[in-house]
Amino acid sequence: MNYARFITAASAARNPSPIRTMTDILSRGPKSMISLAGGLPNPNMFPFKTAVITVENGKTIQFGEEMMKRALQYSPSAGIPELLSWLKQLQIKLHNPPTIHYPPSQGQMDLCVTSGSQQGLCKVFEMIINPGDNVLLDEPAYAGTLQSLHPLGCNIINVASDESGIVPDSLRDILSRWKP
Repeated sequence: MNYARFITAASAARNPSPIRTMTDILSRGPKSMISLAGGLPNPNMFPFKTAVITVENGKTIQFGEEMMKRALQYSPSAGIPELLSWLKQLQIKLHNPPTIHYPPSQGQMDLCVTSGSQQGLCKVFEMIINPGDNVLLDEPAYAGTLQSLHPLGCNIINVASDESGIVPDSLRDILSRWKP
């Protein structure tokens, strides 16, 4: 399925930043490559050399000097390639999405890593909601959802919900009066 019709004009107009594109190329290049693009700091100047993290069960996770240099350096915008690959394999193993084998132009499954669920919600909303769009939203709603939606200029239509989720009669009432 071609999902382009669901994407806002602002999202469709976005192109990758040339600097971020160079970061991606650099991440796939040989270790001997010296990039003069992107303003990458000299990793030998990073203040942290190694780290040991102890988790609740007493196990330790050690980050050696090379891993620490990589962790503190800029990486591709979508995330560290090895992490993305691992997450895609996990999706295939657990969910086997049919779109994983589609060509990118036809909606191939992809993913990106965000710093948290709020950032993920914000990115999705900005990608698919235009000013004036109607958005059905359960009430009460998560405050972060409302904060992400308000600047987009959409019409929020509250649908009553209870401990079981959206109240069907409330949704039925709203949809019976719907004039798209």
